[in-house]
Amino acid sequence: MNKNQGELLFRSIFFLIYIISNSLFVIISTSSLRFSMIVVMIFVVFLITGINSEKLLRINKSYMFISILVFLAVIFHSIITGIFIDNYNITRAFLSLILLILMFTTAPLLANLFESIEKITFYKTIIQSYYCLLFIGFLSVILQKGNFLYGKEMLLFNEPSHYALVLLPLCLYYMILSKHNKKNYHLLVLTFLALLLENLTFIVGIIFILILVNWKYKYRIILFISGLLFFFSTFDFPSISYYSNRLLINKSSNNLSVLVFVSGWERAYDALIDTYGIGIGIQNLGYAGNIGASMEKIGFLLNGTFINLYDGGTLAPKIIAEFGLIGVIALIYYIRTSYKLIKVLVTKNNDDLISVFFVSIFLMFNVQLFVRGVGYFSPMSYMFATAAYVIFVEKILTGKLEIN
Repeated sequence: MNKNQGELLFRSIFFLIYIISNSLFVIISTSSLRFSMIVVMIFVVFLITGINSEKLLRINKSYMFISILVFLAVIFHSIITGIFIDNYNITRAFLSLILLILMFTTAPLLANLFESIEKITFYKTIIQSYYCLLFIGFLSVILQKGNFLYGKEMLLFNEPSHYALVLLPLCLYYMILSKHNKKNYHLLVLTFLALLLENLTFIVGIIFILILVNWKYKYRIILFISGLLFFFSTFDFPSISYYSNRLLINKSSNNLSVLVFVSGWERAYDALIDTYGIGIGIQNLGYAGNIGASMEKIGFLLNGTFINLYDGGTLAPKIIAEFGLIGVIALIYYIRTSYKLIKVLVTKNNDDLISVFFVSIFLMFNVQLFVRGVGYFSPMSYMFATAAYVIFVEKILTGKLEIN
């Protein structure tokens, strides 16, 4: 594979993951991003194997061994839950296992491609994608205000939350590698866009990025948050009720977003207790286990319709509900690793442009885990799997990255 072939392949796959995959979700009107992820994985395999490069097809042996162990553990867990859990959906579990195999197998191929690209080309592609997504965001706002888009519809994205999940990792990457004056300017631009889109997921993600890029300068974080609070309290901002209603998190709320969030954690707790820490099985949230008082209230408010019944609202409670104590341990390990990676970002020179990108993907996945989830199988989950491969296998196991 020559240089031009590699760059074209990289740009094509990156564009497919970040733009086309979300467009497919909107155009086909599927119930989840699973189909988009399958399309992405098929194209990754087709394009990379078509190049027939030994370097791109290489997979770390330790990773393969660990992947086989994890897959066998998930199969064993599925068998146990299938035997003891009522209303267990075996078809859904089986298909999820197939997708896990595809994800675990193809993520290293994508990582190999990304790491084979010249750093400056990689950097330029990410930055161009970042500005392209910013343009899509502001153009969507203009079309919304002009009633060319209905409600919160966006160009190429189903809703602002999906847009935020794609944009936020690129935002963090840009901020980490930018000079201080550019960081502050872009934080203001992003905040303005998030306010125009009226999206709490976006706002929370921006605050997290603010904390990361100003880790050594706590006063900037205080100033930014104080400025936001002053802005809301001083001016009669038309959408202030949108945010205030979503920040009052309790079961008595009639706000659907709040009830979805509460329902996810409520069902996670019930599943954890009712199954004695075993969980209800992969992809069985909404099929097995108690529906919970909050979800019943959602059904009442929507005349029998249940929303976010299967994804838990956020990914963390879904993992806990389906995998029990194993899920809790996995989340704790993710948080612990994230904290160590943050210390690496803020204390060392970030001259490895590709590694910084994968760390950004890994850290910003917390938004899907704890703020707004879209299920296990989505293009961004696929990128997280790729980032995890690079961080743990290519960097930590080889000693290229120390996170002690």
